[in-house]
Amino acid sequence: MTDTLRTASIPATPPLIEAPVCGVHGCGSKTTCAKPYCTDHVLCHPYARRVRDLHEESLREQQRAVENGTRSVRTAGIMAQDVIQIVKAAGVITTKQLRRSFGLTPKAADVYVAALVGRKILKARKNAGRAGAIELRLSRGAS
Repeated sequence: MTDTLRTASIPATPPLIEAPVCGVHGCGSKTTCAKPYCTDHVLCHPYARRVRDLHEESLREQQRAVENGTRSVRTAGIMAQDVIQIVKAAGVITTKQLRRSFGLTPKAADVYVAALVGRKILKARKNAGRAGAIELRLSRGAS
């Protein structure tokens, strides 16, 4: 009995797909990953505009908090909700970790923490084992 050599059929190389062109009239730049806009026109996409708008509103909230103190912090605001959600996800987080997570200045972080502790949404306590570290956690009933 003789072994016969079997050959696999190799499929033809699929044709290259032309990169899409930016959706801005007259631009003509190629986009990547089938995106509708090139990098120069990414803000034409509604999602990108929404992200930019949320970021700018968050910066305005932080500025108001630093200038006006705890009374200007809206519990339903973007940054306050972000702080609540990260504490909820972490279980316990230090104020230093909070500042690093959001790029907050110490003053802005202090204002948000004071406002949320004052409204009994967060609890804050000093960590005896870590000099000066203040730990944050959600208050009971806060979610």
